[in-house]
Amino acid sequence: MSNRNDIKNEVKYMILAFPNYKPNLEGEFNVLDVLLDLLGKYDANLLHQAVKLAIMETGRVFAPSASEIADRANELIRDEKNRYKPPKEKEVYLSGEELVRRMKGEK
Repeated sequence: MSNRNDIKNEVKYMILAFPNYKPNLEGEFNVLDVLLDLLGKYDANLLHQAVKLAIMETGRVFAPSASEIADRANELIRDEKNRYKPPKEKEVYLSGEELVRRMKGEK
């Protein structure tokens, strides 16, 4: 979970990457509140990776929106879930009988 400081760091990063990006940081309710509400569910490291991916998109001239950052974060999560994970040693050397039992749902 990202906190307000994590979001603030990402906004600073986007300001440096896009000098024309001038978010409203003043007032009782500002861009940090909105981004925290929309992106706070993501881990800070994942969020930073997502911001970097969104910034690096070919042809981008404006800072990414919250939905574009969320899309990149969800892609990273999906890629991690679909990444090949080698089987555990016990799973590699199952006997024929053990394999059949597992396929039937027996223990």
